[in-house]
Amino acid sequence: MSYDHERIRQLSPKELCVLLSCDVILRGKVTEWDRSYYGVETVATVGVELELIRASDNKVLFSSQTVDSESRGLSKGPTGYSSVVI
Repeated sequence: MSYDHERIRQLSPKELCVLLSCDVILRGKVTEWDRSYYGVETVATVGVELELIRASDNKVLFSSQTVDSESRGLSKGPTGYSSVVI
């Protein structure tokens, strides 16, 4: 089965909920995606924007934006390379 993703993205929350039999839609997008390598450490970063929208009147019930990073390696725990160094 294939979906027309562009057409789905253009539907309003009300139209989507008619198709999916729901009351609210959680809609979001990835705003940042990065992985940096610094010798014995790797830093991964991700950012997202989310909205919870009531379908009956398109009211935004909740929205949030965040960016977070996580490190692996010398400062935050072992990876293959940092284990050798330690």
